[in-house]
Amino acid sequence: MRILIITPTLLENSGWGRYSYKILSEYKKNRIDFIVCTENKSGLIPEERVVLLPFSATSFLKNIIKVKKISKNFDIVHAFDGWPYGIYAFLLCLEQKRNYL
Repeated sequence: MRILIITPTLLENSGWGRYSYKILSEYKKNRIDFIVCTENKSGLIPEERVVLLPFSATSFLKNIIKVKKISKNFDIVHAFDGWPYGIYAFLLCLEQKRNYL
């Protein structure tokens, strides 16, 4: 099983970053295969990919397209925030008929 994670950051100076990093640390301990899409590089884990642009009206569509390209080989898309990351995941899962967390 491969999981695509969409989260704003993994930096521990933010609440979502700290939460995301702790969850992904447990994924690694349990040998779960995953890739992380973030807006900024933390360098904390090698599975992190910086592909998301900071939110704006134009970047919203660009981010959906970027995440869509990456998500083709994943079974589950897991967004760690509702807006806009949850919307990216939801739209991908509607189109590609896959699981959404």
